[in-house]
Amino acid sequence: MAASGAEVDIQFSEKALKFIKSRGLKYPLVLVNFGFRPGEESSGEGCGGGGCGGGGGCGESGSQSYAPYTNAVLVDGGTPGENFVRVDTQAGIPVYLSKQVFEKAKQSKNPLFVTLKGLVIKKIVLEGLDPAPPPGQSPQRGSGC
Repeated sequence: MAASGAEVDIQFSEKALKFIKSRGLKYPLVLVNFGFRPGEESSGEGCGGGGCGGGGGCGESGSQSYAPYTNAVLVDGGTPGENFVRVDTQAGIPVYLSKQVFEKAKQSKNPLFVTLKGLVIKKIVLEGLDPAPPPGQSPQRGSGC
């Protein structure tokens, strides 16, 4: 785990702080990770069902696109792995950003906000960071097969 990331400003909304306090956690912390979700296939042929055997058109024009996203999770204590950077907040609740998210946050220089979403099922989210790749880079991670 890397040293504290003072270059990134993270603030908590009042709703998020109330929600965290209501959970009764001894050592609350927020983990923020980065990943890709499968998106729509870029052509009508695609790679459904039979794999990429012969003659299916897979790998040529039927590539799968992936959309980047961040995932925030509230946990009670623990020590995240080396792939996370600790960011201390004024609320006293540390936020651990994956190195990818931390680098993006440093580059954007915008404050980030931990907020609460959902009416029935409440969920902590990180707002203020666009996980999309910079202009000119494709979010594609490879073919769908």
